[in-house]
Amino acid sequence: MSRKQPYQYWTNQELRDRLILTVKRMNLDVNLKILFLELIEEACDSKEWNPVKDFNGCTMVQDFYHPSPFCFVHDYMGITGRGGVVSDALFYYLMREKGVSNFNAYTRWLGVRVGWYSFFLWKHIIKRTYKKPSDNMVNLYNYFKNK
Repeated sequence: MSRKQPYQYWTNQELRDRLILTVKRMNLDVNLKILFLELIEEACDSKEWNPVKDFNGCTMVQDFYHPSPFCFVHDYMGITGRGGVVSDALFYYLMREKGVSNFNAYTRWLGVRVGWYSFFLWKHIIKRTYKKPSDNMVNLYNYFKNK
């Protein structure tokens, strides 16, 4: 559980509804929006974490969206042991798709890469909770790779 809990007084349904509304309002390609929403639904339905307690917003990042769907799916992937190359690439691609500057997206990507390899990966390996990316993660990743 995260020490910083900005959504501790929200219900899971309130968080889900706000994230879905935020993505629906984004000016994104229809296929991308569908894939992004599927990943948000997966994260909200997962029994491997508690979104309102484990999602800490955007650590060290000021984001226009609150709650940030980019940070939400990235936190889900990292907390549940599905972090790594795919999750960090999705974090970068989704931010770029929504207009975050290349410099800011790259800086955030670099920060999560360093955090993953210096701490979180080892934590999941030791606890034996490291997992492969989910099908929804792979589908979204392939969308960007084939773009």
